[in-house]
Amino acid sequence: MATPLVTIITPTYNRAGFLRETVESVLSQDYPAIEYIVLDDGSNDNTAEIMAAYGEKVKYIYHGNMGETATVNKGFAMSGGDIVCVINSDDPFYTNQAVSTAVRYLNEHADAVMAYPDWVAIDETGAVLHKEQLPQY
Repeated sequence: MATPLVTIITPTYNRAGFLRETVESVLSQDYPAIEYIVLDDGSNDNTAEIMAAYGEKVKYIYHGNMGETATVNKGFAMSGGDIVCVINSDDPFYTNQAVSTAVRYLNEHADAVMAYPDWVAIDETGAVLHKEQLPQY
């Protein structure tokens, strides 16, 4: 199996209460080739302090507020990855095999242009509200 570089982009805006869990879920992935970029869209909470703890493990960039779409597009422009993933700052990966599973699927299905996981909706304490099992496209 090829090991393409995967860039993961996390746009964030005043989501410090959720950000650490998302960052940890990305950093705990079992896939060996990840470039992780967190783009702070002008937060005025303690996002910068949270991100400082990760040092060079995460490329953290703060810019003035320009909205989620422009922030994600900025991440795409910065990306060095062969595969690019966007995971919002309040949407942690549910498993540490999410990236490796997606890459394996994309490698095995040359006609696929994207992969999207099933997911669970959680509340602010992490309790599962409901599960979504998505159809294959």
